[in-house]
Amino acid sequence: MFEAVAIAPDHPFFKTDFQHAPEDPCCRDLDCQPADGPSIQILRTNGNSKLFLLESPSLTCPLIMKAQDLESHQREAFALSRITTHPNIVAFQGSQIVNTSNLVYLEYLPSKNLRQYIGRQALCCSETFRIFSQLVSSVVHIHSCAISHHDLKPTNIMYDSTTSTLKLIDFGYSVEICSEKIDFNLGTPLYAAPEVLLGEPHDPRGADVWGLGMVLYEMLTGKNPWQKAKNLEELVDLVMTKSIYYPSTLPSRWVELTERLLTLYPEDRITLPELQQALGALESHI
Repeated sequence: MFEAVAIAPDHPFFKTDFQHAPEDPCCRDLDCQPADGPSIQILRTNGNSKLFLLESPSLTCPLIMKAQDLESHQREAFALSRITTHPNIVAFQGSQIVNTSNLVYLEYLPSKNLRQYIGRQALCCSETFRIFSQLVSSVVHIHSCAISHHDLKPTNIMYDSTTSTLKLIDFGYSVEICSEKIDFNLGTPLYAAPEVLLGEPHDPRGADVWGLGMVLYEMLTGKNPWQKAKNLEELVDLVMTKSIYYPSTLPSRWVELTERLLTLYPEDRITLPELQQALGALESHI
């Protein structure tokens, strides 16, 4: 389904300064500050990837250099090269494979991720609506480009509270949407749809809808409904057999919408066009 993507960015940085980058960023823990090249500062390790901040005189603004395993690199580079520009999706600047380093270049987003922004407190309904509407817009857009994110969760969403702007990031588990169901069960278990947890062939668009429901629930309650699960077996049991708890203070319209997103069987789950319509009706009650 996926092929390795070779992208040659036009920016002169990729033709000149990159020779000074670390030989293998996946294996380095030290910052790189060569006198005649770009400033390369490690930001964090995130699962199977590392994020570096690049600054250079040849760049008009800082970039993120993401080093990751080859499969994730191919998926992310393919997806981001397919997705056209959208205000709620991280901007793609190119990709390279240099020696053993699989690199993707992205816009630098200094804001917090949504999990950090939520903290332990539920967001108010008006703020939830403002953030969630942007997230839905981003998912509608990537689906129109035949891409499913397949790993929607608060830590894969950046949110700048000063501008009230959301950006969807991390396409390392993304998949191409085609006419047939896919057999792909990668993702984050606590946020994965039942059909993904069970390893069943599925339409990835429905899995993204479930992911939207999980993010919405966390914004409205400050919690993940399955956070007490101690292992995968217990998680699957909770998802398949237990009802989701909703605080009594949560408005019924939000409960109903979340329930339609978190419907167990994908064929009964709300679709994105129906979700957009429901959000339009909900807006008048905010």
